Amino acid sequence: MAKLATGIADNQALTQVSEAIGTVGVPVVVFPRINAAHARHPAWERHIETWTASSVAHPSQHQAARLAGGTSVSILAHCLL
Repeated sequence: MAKLATGIADNQALTQVSEAIGTVGVPVVVFPRINAAHARHPAWERHIETWTASSVAHPSQHQAARLAGGTSVSILAHCLL
């Protein structure tokens, strides 16, 4: 999530999502799969703010923590064309 929020696109998935975020008229939805400890990390709120400023739809910090399943972090991103 940090990579996506800071524009680091060092693999194919992040490259595709990063390009979609930068494309005018392409809505992007990101749903992070995180645990509660990750959601409490001090940097998490800044990443959420970055996504919001970039018009990326996402669940709130509390929703993401509540819906988290497991301890890994994964991205499920849909670029709705």
